[in-house]
Amino acid sequence: MGFGDRLARSWRLGKESWAVLRANPTFMLFPVISTLVLVVVMAATAGAGVALFPGLVDDASSGSTSNAAGLVVLFVFYLISYTVMIFFNTALVSAVLTYMDGDAPSVGGALALARSRITAIVGYAAIAATVGVLLSVLRERGGIAGAIASLIGNVAWNFATYFVAPVLAAEGVGPVEAIKRSSGLFRRTWGEQIASGIGLGIFGFIIMLPALIIGGGIILVGFATGSIAGVIPAVIIGGLIIALAATMLATLGTIFRAALYRYATAGEFVPGFDADLIRNAFTPKEPRGARGF
Repeated sequence: MGFGDRLARSWRLGKESWAVLRANPTFMLFPVISTLVLVVVMAATAGAGVALFPGLVDDASSGSTSNAAGLVVLFVFYLISYTVMIFFNTALVSAVLTYMDGDAPSVGGALALARSRITAIVGYAAIAATVGVLLSVLRERGGIAGAIASLIGNVAWNFATYFVAPVLAAEGVGPVEAIKRSSGLFRRTWGEQIASGIGLGIFGFIIMLPALIIGGGIILVGFATGSIAGVIPAVIIGGLIIALAATMLATLGTIFRAALYRYATAGEFVPGFDADLIRNAFTPKEPRGARGF
């Protein structure tokens, strides 16, 4: 599949995911709430940590993986981040799958389902945090070879856990089983066909670029005024524009992932999504010599 074909497919997938979001704008509430909760929880945790262990900041400041304190701080950061993000991702996927089943999704119902999965969510967050710390140590202490190995490991981990949120939402299994199930679904449905994978790249670029230009421009104009009265509103308005675009893109990505999960588990194509696009979401890399000499 040529580059032009990949761009066309990406655009079509983006439009199909956008149609679902347009029919359910409340889906964007999940990443918004997730971000707000994460900021509040991280701020509260940091404040409590400094109050209870005033020397921890100094001990950890020399490097995130250079000492025990740094590793603890990094692990706690990952644990909290992953718990909050996977909780609201699970809720969002639940709402999307409900809509794809022809029922009416609700924010309250989706959050209630995620709460019922909280033990598995925290368990998965702990595993993901451990992996994150190990990859960080490998990247920072392993030199060039370690950096390369860390990058490869991160990519492999992301593909293996691609369907964790849908699995947690739809199947209610434990964290280890969710990872195994996610990896198995990906390998069984698309095998190792990830070399030429497509996604929402061009559609996401079209969403983010104007937001970055407009939002960034507003912020720059605010700083150009040289006054606090000009900077603060500019940062707020520009930041909100960029955040809105990022939230929209994250929601579209989750909608697309839910459609892939539905196909991977039941072989069913979601109404509104092109069957060929879903089936070939991850296309095989053409073997050497396939085109002849």
